[in-house]
Amino acid sequence: MPQVIVGSLFVLIVIIAGWLVGFYNKMTNRKLKVEEYWEEISDITPETVDAQIQLYNLTVTEYNQYLRRFPNRVAGMILGVHELPRYQQEPNEFN
Repeated sequence: MPQVIVGSLFVLIVIIAGWLVGFYNKMTNRKLKVEEYWEEISDITPETVDAQIQLYNLTVTEYNQYLRRFPNRVAGMILGVHELPRYQQEPNEFN
């Protein structure tokens, strides 16, 4: 009987560890996408400002929504992953 309990605990630990690795990979990929769009915002011309800001904010929103889901929020707290801020444009910032 103790062997079954130990074996079950081992399997559970392996499953949780695998899920955490998958979660961390998805969060890392999403954060890299956000950072990529942030770099594009800093290198854009006034003509493309609105489109790039919308794309960046959409990506940040998707990232934050993914992080807010139940098991992801717990894993995020464990791994120290936080929500990212949306870009707030100041009036006449690019004019």
